[in-house]
Amino acid sequence: RQIIEVIDLTLNSNIPPDIRVKCEEFMNSFKEKDDCIDYCDFILKSPNHSDSVRFFALHCIDNAIQRNSNQNAENLTVLRNVLLSTNFKAEESEKSFIKKKIGSILVSLIELQYPLDWKNLFDDILIGLRECNTKAEIWIYAL
Repeated sequence: RQIIEVIDLTLNSNIPPDIRVKCEEFMNSFKEKDDCIDYCDFILKSPNHSDSVRFFALHCIDNAIQRNSNQNAENLTVLRNVLLSTNFKAEESEKSFIKKKIGSILVSLIELQYPLDWKNLFDDILIGLRECNTKAEIWIYAL
């Protein structure tokens, strides 16, 4: 909850510069926490959060992928599952920058995990294409 408030506060153009810097420091330290992905998973499963909060959660996942790219595949699989289980807003209201960010993260995961650790990639793509237009659009961005 605190991270959501900090993100919203950071976007407020009326906050003093020193508070903005503290908010940004907090956000940067949050991205490095081990339990960061649990919070991101919570945020992404609830499409009621603001677009900026959801984008920050995606940024945290992207950051975690970069940190884990040389580690075991299990960590990357957890991140992939968080991303693939994202709940989307109504078809018309999901912002393009959110969809493009998810597509970009999927590209990173494909590069790191296919074919050895993501054997069912094409099954996941087909499921996404059939599930809803938003997921289909995201896979098109990724491919």
